[in-house]
Amino acid sequence: MLCEFFRLFPRNIGRGRLEEEQLKTLKHQCAKLLGDKTARDMSPQLAGRLDTQIEIPLSLPVAVELQQRFAQSCLHWIQESKKSWDKRASELWEDDTYGIAVYELWLNKQVAGDYNPVHIHGGDFSGVLYVQVPDQIDGNDYAGALGIHGPECFDPVKMQMGMMQYFTPVEGDFYVFPAWQPHSVMPFKGEGERWSIAFNAQVVRPQMSQ
Repeated sequence: MLCEFFRLFPRNIGRGRLEEEQLKTLKHQCAKLLGDKTARDMSPQLAGRLDTQIEIPLSLPVAVELQQRFAQSCLHWIQESKKSWDKRASELWEDDTYGIAVYELWLNKQVAGDYNPVHIHGGDFSGVLYVQVPDQIDGNDYAGALGIHGPECFDPVKMQMGMMQYFTPVEGDFYVFPAWQPHSVMPFKGEGERWSIAFNAQVVRPQMSQ
């Protein structure tokens, strides 16, 4: 479950964390995926310049666990966000009238100089989980950080403040946000590899298909 929310621009960005044992297992499985020569290359479909972007088949045991965790986190995002919505909007999101389906997972390997420009995703929700982070990505600067971008330019003269927020990657942390949320990934210098798992999800309303 998510444990923190950051109210921005105004919007919610959810942050959660994997258990240490689960993270350890996930690192091992990601290493196997990166060594799989038959893995599907996702880079032609995605923004930016990263060393490696490969599909994680949804049928893999690790993928099934992540789908459940991410789907629950998206549901938690909706419940938390509803607290600030007006009555008409909240009525569209009554409990038990919708679900979340994670339909895409992929593994990113970022090395020195790699980056992702400001972009958005498809579907309804997106997010990222940090599996491995080099020691030099420590929050002392913006190296390797996740950038969350607001709807306005940063212009202190016009009192447009805080229209960009950076979150330092920490192994085991994951973030959840609406797919329309503009975000980016900053480059870093030095040795090591930054591994992350990204996802896309959609809202499912069973009663609409009957």
